[in-house]
Amino acid sequence: NQKQSFKADSSRKNFGVVIVNFKHVQQQVSAKLETWAKNIQKVFADKLKENMTKVHADVTAARVDFEHRSLDGTTEESMVTLQSIRELREKKAEWGVIVETFVKGQSLLQKGQHTFDDDWLDADNVQSNFFALEDAIAKKNDQLKDKMQALQETVLEESRKYDRQVEQLLSDWAKNKPLKAGSASQAIGAINIFEQRYGAL
Repeated sequence: NQKQSFKADSSRKNFGVVIVNFKHVQQQVSAKLETWAKNIQKVFADKLKENMTKVHADVTAARVDFEHRSLDGTTEESMVTLQSIRELREKKAEWGVIVETFVKGQSLLQKGQHTFDDDWLDADNVQSNFFALEDAIAKKNDQLKDKMQALQETVLEESRKYDRQVEQLLSDWAKNKPLKAGSASQAIGAINIFEQRYGAL
């Protein structure tokens, strides 16, 4: 590397009667290179720490929220869980690449004998948290395989029920819509009733 190129076997060079001593120059150059290397390392470590902290928080929030999702509740709750599984599958692929980069980045700093801050978030912890999210998704996937048919049947039945309710509402409206002569308050009252029934669907 650059530093090693300045480590000559001899710190002196003879040019006839003139003797040049390179030792002092070598020390200055080596010190400058060492300072530059440490500064670059510090900038890299700070950026890595910032990114690891953010991704770790994002993964933790996603995992905690997902672990409270259920496929055993109402149809609506099950559908929300199903949507969460789909979304996290996409995020998982992206986070997996990023977390692997964190591990390699920390390893690089360790090889460079970097002095980590006391509040440094170890990349192994970030990776373990990500693995916990993967496990949670895998478990929900297994549950989903067992419940998919029943869930599809429930959704289909509720869809049919909703269609029947809409048909009934439209039929009632056709029969009872306020077209006959009467007071405005009666017409408004009838409309309000049908609006409430529609909103309750």
